[in-house]
Amino acid sequence: ARHNLEGARQIKNPVDNTDGQIQSRWKNWAERIFHETKTFETCREVLHFAQSKIPFDHRTSVKADVSEYELYACLINGEFPYQLYLLDVLEDNKNSIPETLYLYDGKIVSNVFFWHLRNMFFCQTHVAPLRSILEIGGGYGTLARLWLLNPEVKIDRYVIVDLPEALFFSEVTLRAEFGDRVGYWNGKDPGTQVVLVPVGRLEEYTKPSDLVINVGSFQEMSDIWISHYMKWLDIYQAK
Repeated sequence: ARHNLEGARQIKNPVDNTDGQIQSRWKNWAERIFHETKTFETCREVLHFAQSKIPFDHRTSVKADVSEYELYACLINGEFPYQLYLLDVLEDNKNSIPETLYLYDGKIVSNVFFWHLRNMFFCQTHVAPLRSILEIGGGYGTLARLWLLNPEVKIDRYVIVDLPEALFFSEVTLRAEFGDRVGYWNGKDPGTQVVLVPVGRLEEYTKPSDLVINVGSFQEMSDIWISHYMKWLDIYQAK
């Protein structure tokens, strides 16, 4: 993962917006993360850093009043009653920060687990058949993980496009669970079920996808970056 990170950092970003306040913030964030990656010794350490030191998914500690988890489950059941059985199958990553995990009906959950679960249910309800997904800004691969474990939707290809520094966390956490099913785009298709594509190589990826999704990062991007992705979407083959 460190090797892929260092290589991808040599690729020029497709958008030059160094004067923008938002872009400057993310540039500083990326530099800090790059130096932090040199200190990690275990996959769990990488996972916990991604869940606590980077604004990827905003998970919170389990509170004394756990009724909120019952509320989350009730809301999902109300909106997607036909998917309820998946709550008995899917659960959060057991290696996550312990104080953020809660045992609900025999399954390990968290506040962000329900959030990602709803995103997944919404997509599989409105896009069918669904066999390939491209996610822009995949964080540390939480949503991708749920799709790969979903027994109802058989995903042939899941692509995550992100900054090289963020892809480091996706690569470590997803490889820790799925091994060689995860590959890195270094100028050619690795032929794996999960493909991690640095943002500077996005235009190289031309294989069609059934769905392109972004959760929680477009809102933080500068206008020039949004325009870049919109122009790319105009020519990319997505259902």
